[in-house]
Amino acid sequence: MGEWLPESPKPGIWRQSLATAASQTAAWIQLTFQLEGANGMSIVRLQRRNTTELQRQLMGDEPVELIWPAAWGSDDLALTVEGSDRLRVRHLRLRGITAALAERRLLQLLQTWQRLPLHSSWANRHERLEHIFRRFRDSPVCNDLGPHSRLAIRRRTEDCSALALAANLRGGAGPTISVVVPVYRPNPLHLQACISSIRSQSYRHWQLCLVDDHSQDPLTTALLQEAAASDSRIRVGVRSSNGHIAATTNDAIAMATGDYIAFVDNDDMLAPDALEQVAGAIGSDPRRQLIYSDEDFIDPNGRRIDPHHKPDWNLELLRAHNYITHLAVVGSTTLRGLGGLRSECDGAQDYDLMLRLSEVLQPEEIHHIPRILYHWRISPSSTASCSEAKTYTVDAGQRALQQHLERSSLQARVETLDRPNFYRVRWALPDPVPEVSIIIPTRNGLGVLKPCVESLQRSTYPGLIDVVVVDNNSNDPATLAYLTTLINPSTELTTNPRIRHRVMPYPGRFNYAAINNHAVAQCSGEVVVLLNNDTAVISPNWLDELVSLASRPGVGCVGPKLLYGDGTIQHAGVITGIGGSAGHAFKGRPGNWRGYFNRAMVSQEVSAVTGACLAIRRQVYQQVGGLDADTFPVAFNDVDFCLRVRAAGYRNIFTPHVQLYHFESKSRGFEDTPVKALRFKRDREWLRQRWLPELLRDPAYNPNLTLESEDFSLARPHE
Repeated sequence: MGEWLPESPKPGIWRQSLATAASQTAAWIQLTFQLEGANGMSIVRLQRRNTTELQRQLMGDEPVELIWPAAWGSDDLALTVEGSDRLRVRHLRLRGITAALAERRLLQLLQTWQRLPLHSSWANRHERLEHIFRRFRDSPVCNDLGPHSRLAIRRRTEDCSALALAANLRGGAGPTISVVVPVYRPNPLHLQACISSIRSQSYRHWQLCLVDDHSQDPLTTALLQEAAASDSRIRVGVRSSNGHIAATTNDAIAMATGDYIAFVDNDDMLAPDALEQVAGAIGSDPRRQLIYSDEDFIDPNGRRIDPHHKPDWNLELLRAHNYITHLAVVGSTTLRGLGGLRSECDGAQDYDLMLRLSEVLQPEEIHHIPRILYHWRISPSSTASCSEAKTYTVDAGQRALQQHLERSSLQARVETLDRPNFYRVRWALPDPVPEVSIIIPTRNGLGVLKPCVESLQRSTYPGLIDVVVVDNNSNDPATLAYLTTLINPSTELTTNPRIRHRVMPYPGRFNYAAINNHAVAQCSGEVVVLLNNDTAVISPNWLDELVSLASRPGVGCVGPKLLYGDGTIQHAGVITGIGGSAGHAFKGRPGNWRGYFNRAMVSQEVSAVTGACLAIRRQVYQQVGGLDADTFPVAFNDVDFCLRVRAAGYRNIFTPHVQLYHFESKSRGFEDTPVKALRFKRDREWLRQRWLPELLRDPAYNPNLTLESEDFSLARPHE
């Protein structure tokens, strides 16, 4: 369109109404132009009915791009630019673009803004970025974006908020973070890299405490002395005898004077902004006493590989393995109150510390930073390479976990898994053993119902089992005959004397949620199990595991691993946000798939589990009002239920240690008709309306992992 001729004659203020010739069918509008002669700061505003909808502050001559929904119209829009008297606007282009292109360009713009260099005219880059992102997040533009883009914008707003606080702390009286490093005969180059990564931190309130565990190596001694002489914040100690890692680390802690203690190994490295990120997290909430981050690994060629994007605080996962590892930062007062590290747990001293911290800290005092702040070097002798390199760590970890359970007065025993440093906690059943009510809704479907009921006979559970088949308008003669035999005392249907069968009619129209609520109200079991009729028990001890977990105080819903008929995974916990709603973790992978950092092989807290097999105490079920039969009669009632259980303060748990087959929707079929598809879409939209913030930030997942599939792969840039 050439040079823009403004309507306003006032020097330095340029205003132009936008009567767009863009396609009337376009979803979004894109405006690009070039500023020339700016000579300082310029302010660009897009106004609608005299209200500023978009605003950009620019330095010097820059290309400008604005994007907004076409639904805003064009007759009421005006563009204003304020700047120097010599300001000119050239090469203006206005066009309609698709929603997909708009989202991609908006996220690219946000990423560009986040990489802007420091400028002399504004000292606090992050404070300014936070303002930009927060304004953008709260603008009407975001209301028209998809859930993935809204999540990306929110993530960047939160990042900039923390960084802005850290930037303020960097120049003022922020907390001092003491980095403690036990040293024992390291590779000199690796030790140098470790020290350099700390000296290069963007946050300046740090202290480095290095203690040599009697290495008796002249080169190590020289490197430590050189480091101490180079910076007054570096302190060095040398042990007179070898004390191993816990004692050496405790010596470093004794030297530390900081408010917080960060643990680093002598051959690993910190990201340049690691301590700045930690300081920002502390400044955001001074109650935080344990801060941990994501990490990756450095291979022997110096390449960074295998990023480990961790969940937020997950006690059940911690009781399966030390998922926290690095970077871990602990309040110095809290750490000293625990007595530091314990030498009897050498090899798993960090795991033991995390377990002891879990006993004294509240969840709000523990914070996860979902950014890679630590680079763990793989070496032949490190557990980063292979845990078999330090087999004693397995025994030390098992001992630490068992002692943790005993200190917590929890009746359970720890077993090792076939993967080193991974454990299974076998929880004891309550005494007396509670009665269990198993609720199986059905309509006809004899071909799946009968194998399902018969598979229950293999259950090893020592308590009473009340099997309640809820008949919803069955009209198949064979199914009706089978239901009659279930309640006929003269038939020999059961080989398990602890099992009794009932058939409960439910004559109304099909409503999965209402059917289960109806049955639960008439059951006497202290624990209820919602079970689809198209499932079959594989593990005879399935109820022992589910009931022992569900009976624990603070536990809500419990779900097992479910397999398709071909042996692939159908359910290993539910991830919220997948596809804009929810999805099953590792779906379609082989049944013995270990998963992302072995997540498919260990018990852990999850946001939700499938209602195809869900155990819960009847008291908790009734406390939250059961399944929502009005809003979610068929689909997503299990996800909504689990989220309400979690909101009530309970933890939902997935266990892989027992398995069932789930042949999926054999009785009612798939969502393969226009009516069913419409119903499914409606239920999904209701779920998103009720739980969108929770769906987009699953604490058992990680914002760096994809929401487009269930395989825990990395999020793509546009996410």
